[in-house]
Amino acid sequence: MPAVALAVAVVGGSVIGCAAVRQRAMPAAPTPRAPGTVGSPGERRDVGGTDDVRTTDEVRTADVAATSAMTALLQPTDAATAMAVAAATRTQWTPFDPDETHVSLETIATGLDEPVHATGDGVDGQRLYVVEKAGTIEIVDLASGTLADPPFVDLSDRVNSRASEQGLLSVAFHPDYAANGRLFVNYTRRDGATVVSELTADADRRRADPAGEREILVVDQPAANHNGGQNAFGPDGYLYVGMGDGGGSGAGKNAHDPASLLGKVLRLDVDGPPGGYRVPADNPFVAGDHLPEVWAVGLRNPWRLSFDRATGDLFIADVGDSTYEEVNWQPAASRGGEDYGWPDVEGDHCHNAADGADGADGSLAACDPDGRTTRPVAEYRHDDGNCSISGGHVYRGRRYPALDGVYIYADYCSGRIWGAWRDDRGRWHDAMLTDSDAAISAFGLDDAGEVYALDMAGGAVLRVVADGR
Repeated sequence: MPAVALAVAVVGGSVIGCAAVRQRAMPAAPTPRAPGTVGSPGERRDVGGTDDVRTTDEVRTADVAATSAMTALLQPTDAATAMAVAAATRTQWTPFDPDETHVSLETIATGLDEPVHATGDGVDGQRLYVVEKAGTIEIVDLASGTLADPPFVDLSDRVNSRASEQGLLSVAFHPDYAANGRLFVNYTRRDGATVVSELTADADRRRADPAGEREILVVDQPAANHNGGQNAFGPDGYLYVGMGDGGGSGAGKNAHDPASLLGKVLRLDVDGPPGGYRVPADNPFVAGDHLPEVWAVGLRNPWRLSFDRATGDLFIADVGDSTYEEVNWQPAASRGGEDYGWPDVEGDHCHNAADGADGADGSLAACDPDGRTTRPVAEYRHDDGNCSISGGHVYRGRRYPALDGVYIYADYCSGRIWGAWRDDRGRWHDAMLTDSDAAISAFGLDDAGEVYALDMAGGAVLRVVADGR
């Protein structure tokens, strides 16, 4: 969550800069157990061209369809097979063009109290579950925009939401929720610890019983910031948990501390013993280096991670320190173990380094001499009111085909919304899509693949809409 006061002023409406579209080489895929520009909407400039592609990255570039097919073979679940088929049958590449696409926000629902997360349940396509920071989960009817009364669940009696990065932070519905009614929440407990716990919904899936809560993971937090707070089920059926580095003085060291779960992405099998979890046998650190629950390391405060429904790729938006915000991409065929560089690296640069310290060739030799860091696919600076990234989703809905395959994210303070996408050579591009006046805390995704922005200050759910080909 943004490390700023909730009453922060939103900067919006101004057109800034000139170079909106940036081009990046695809980052190298890690080996198992690896140590682990702002512009006006639609304005384009490619940076570097084909010469900007790093040789090591180009050699290891993987096609999305092949990656997804590999995942289906390794993990032949129904979800993985569906994704592989979808990717393999996408025979025509339709590149995204921000010059031809006008993006805006449409109000769907209001009256919410500091919304921080939203998702569908995979059962009723008309419901969007909106997590409110103080401890409740509301059901929004997408057809009417009304809120169900009473709310889906109220956990405010056990949630600590005093600090800006504490509270009830996310909910993830079990892949078989229609049959078993299981869901998993992530919140800050009264004593400041992070709790991942399980709840069960009633037979008609209208309410969850807080009295039946079962804590499955508790992680002590050294400070009130950098709590992370994301729960998300992957296409492999496992629960992924985003953990911040714990905040406070010197917290960055936790991101590489082998004895800590902080500053990491965790991967848990919650279909084990009731009220607990098992460590998947293929987690990258089962044999050592880090705690076995760990899937990836080197994160500062992952404020939203999400899976592309068509490919199974994982996107992690990591809140930066004083200069850069970043988007990290993990292909579906990854076996985990990525190191995203914090605290040595911020964005695609050496952290707190003087200008030029990154090297004339764009290398990170000054701070990452071993080349262990998996570099981001998009970044932006703290310029003109930007302060904190709010991660989003890859658009896979049917309403706006021009957005298909675009990862949508925003800045909490400025309200600017960006998109990142790959071209047919595997290179990443990003561009600002629109400049809103919303305090966007997060994005939600409904069962149809439509994307929604959450306005924390305005208490609203806003659908991302687009006009274009």
